[in-house]
Amino acid sequence: MATCSICNARKGKRKCLKGGLVCSQCCGETRVPETCNGCSFFGDGIPQKNYRSIPYYETTALTNSPVLENIANVIESTLCAFDVRSEGRFTDKEALRLIELLLNEHHFKETLPAIEPPAFASSCTEMRQILASELSAVDEDDLIKVLATVYRSIQRRTNGGNAYLKFIQQYVGPRIGSGMRLSM
Repeated sequence: MATCSICNARKGKRKCLKGGLVCSQCCGETRVPETCNGCSFFGDGIPQKNYRSIPYYETTALTNSPVLENIANVIESTLCAFDVRSEGRFTDKEALRLIELLLNEHHFKETLPAIEPPAFASSCTEMRQILASELSAVDEDDLIKVLATVYRSIQRRTNGGNAYLKFIQQYVGPRIGSGMRLSM
């Protein structure tokens, strides 16, 4: 393998738009918008959030606490309801995106952007309303940690389709009203 065309010390693994192969360190240290726009390593200039660094609860903590388990049930049963209502077209990827938006709002304190497509925006609005009405008395840190736990659970269970949603359908079921779940 060729050496980096900038430092000549490490292996050059990335094809640079400026020419030659560069190592990841030099690529990161020398990126500039004028010459690197369009490069897949340059990105869109928006810093990526590390959702996995958000504090979370171990699943045993949820099991041992009725309060935390209720928070998780409200979130997951709502995801189940979206899945049932969409007749299985609601995917793990959409569930993950929805949790990310909620984490952006609650943990990163961001205002939610315009959300597309409209059906997904409607699900997001509904989830936010359910959290506001049913979990208004819940400590914000607990809500964030449970959201982060659900986020990790989706990542752990998904296979790119709806494996996570099928899993929670078995144990939680869709939400049909405040405090009510449909057993499947």
